Amino acid sequence: MESNESAIMITMTGTNDTGDETSLSTDGVLEEQDDDSFTLHFEELGESGPILTIVECDGQHVTIIRASGTGNAMSFRQGNPYESQYETPIGPIHLSIFPTEVLVRRRGQRGHVRLVYQVSFWSRFSPSQDVSVRRLDLRFRPCGH
Repeated sequence: MESNESAIMITMTGTNDTGDETSLSTDGVLEEQDDDSFTLHFEELGESGPILTIVECDGQHVTIIRASGTGNAMSFRQGNPYESQYETPIGPIHLSIFPTEVLVRRRGQRGHVRLVYQVSFWSRFSPSQDVSVRRLDLRFRPCGH
């Protein structure tokens, strides 16, 4: 399968059900595949330095991989629950995601990924599940436009 890479500008906004908002604008790379799937690569600044983030889009299925110490990966397919466990220095953290909206649109080097999902975390220190609704709005375009 052939791929084509392009420099892009990414704007990402995340919100939760209490209205807290986080925004990021950064440059990245769009890797287009022959089968219309695509992957975005970019770095985010984490507490201990840059974190490589990879967003894989195949139809209306989105996988987000954050190459940090915990190896965080999340899969979003509307109506399909996703569960995972991450090892941390204080013990495992359990994660459950239920995507209620997954929207992927792309035309050339411009695109939009919108995720709305319920998420819950729990660990041995907080055995009750903390459930919230989160939204992620990611847009990309060619650099310089």
